Amino acid sequence: MNLSKRLDYLMKKLNLTQVQIAEIGDVTRQNISNIINNRSNPSADLMSKLLVTYPAINARWLLTGEGEMFLKKSEYSQIGTESGVREPKPIYECESCNLLKQHIERQNKLIDHYEKQFGQDNQKKTN
Repeated sequence: MNLSKRLDYLMKKLNLTQVQIAEIGDVTRQNISNIINNRSNPSADLMSKLLVTYPAINARWLLTGEGEMFLKKSEYSQIGTESGVREPKPIYECESCNLLKQHIERQNKLIDHYEKQFGQDNQKKTN
């Protein structure tokens, strides 16, 4: 399953429309349509905003197709709704701080991977 199909599948699982995804990513609905129909690639900014809005989404799955769609409950102490949005714990708790730090580090690594992959794909197209 390629990235566009994973994004489409995720939208269906979360009961989100293209308009809602566009609002999250601050892009047009047409842009989302182009991504879903494999006519363009999502920007790193769009993917980042989606992952921040729905932190229980497994970024590795979304970007590469590896692993499960949502993170395990053990990676987040509470899952708020079926849509995968977690209820945050108070920031002053050490466990929450550590989880947030780990999550940010993991997301940054995956974003770097995605940007490298996107750059390689663009280089192949120009050659």
